[in-house]
Amino acid sequence: TRNSDKGLAVEQPLSVLVISPHPTVQGGLSAFIELMKSRLTGDRIIPVWTGKWPGRHENSLGVLVRLVAAPVRIASLARRRSVDVVHLNVVLNPKSLVRDGLILAALRIVGFHRILVYFHGWDAETEHLLQRNWVLRHLFTGLLKGTSHILVLAPEFKTSLEQMGLDGTRIIVTRTMYDGTLLNNRPSTPPRRTILFMSRFDRRKGVYELLDAFTQIAGEFPDVDLVMAGDGDENAALRASAATSGLAERIFFPGYVGGSAKAKLLADCTLYALPTYYPEGMPVALLEAMGAGKPLLTTGAGGIRHIIAEPENGLVLKSVTADTVAAALRRMLADPQFCKETGQRNAAYAASRFEASTVTAEIRSIYQDIARTE
Repeated sequence: TRNSDKGLAVEQPLSVLVISPHPTVQGGLSAFIELMKSRLTGDRIIPVWTGKWPGRHENSLGVLVRLVAAPVRIASLARRRSVDVVHLNVVLNPKSLVRDGLILAALRIVGFHRILVYFHGWDAETEHLLQRNWVLRHLFTGLLKGTSHILVLAPEFKTSLEQMGLDGTRIIVTRTMYDGTLLNNRPSTPPRRTILFMSRFDRRKGVYELLDAFTQIAGEFPDVDLVMAGDGDENAALRASAATSGLAERIFFPGYVGGSAKAKLLADCTLYALPTYYPEGMPVALLEAMGAGKPLLTTGAGGIRHIIAEPENGLVLKSVTADTVAAALRRMLADPQFCKETGQRNAAYAASRFEASTVTAEIRSIYQDIARTE
């Protein structure tokens, strides 16, 4: 802000350098950044894409050149273009720590400290490595101490950073968001009930346990289908398993979906299932399913435990096996009233806490705080 001639505070547009994957990269982080940018229409958002671009082949030399060139470019942009804030989106894993650590080092070299670091994912093994290794831990915390604010998606992530020696007053527990304009909660009366999985096809997302569980309960619920929406490393193997399950005509793979296709899948499904044991941050797909008024079948992995409770939001598995997933599906499919009431609660909860306009306004307030620092 600045003062006008009449002494009134006038808010000025912010100039923010946002560092993230290329928008065509499938995943929650890319979707989050594009959604946030769409809400910051009054500010100057300068996107810088890091990481490998889809469809572009890179040899080892190309990767090395990219790792060196990106930090130099970002540091130069931060200094030359009078940027108010640099927003760096990271994941606590080895690949991200190397790439984003070089960016933080370059910004420190040019003396730029108005930096927001947002941890979108948290790998427990990497956390334990940093806690055990004195050299890596001090390098990690030393770079983060040169930033203004740090955002994390769960209280235990903040606690871990404090235990490593970072100032807890600069660490904020935040939340991710979904696009409420996409989900109009239109009335839907599909001819059959569906269980919807919509995420990356990663083994640790519980995809095989969900598929096996469906084969267990399919005979009990002949009016129910399974929809596996997404893509990933397990795509071919998962489709092959479905083809040999004897239920191929009731298991659908629409691929990676977005926009109106995603909205329709969410509107038409009976429940959303994400039996994950992946080190999650706060999965956007869960928020979208809640926003669409659907009950959830999930776990307490990562940051999920802080936003999802049983029975308020659905069923939360303590362990992920085909049997535990099947038992939970039976409970939900046999109780339409529970699904309806839970979905209604979820829609109201998500709209008040996780809709993009609300969350983006809070992030922009943090930008303002950072921009005011010297």
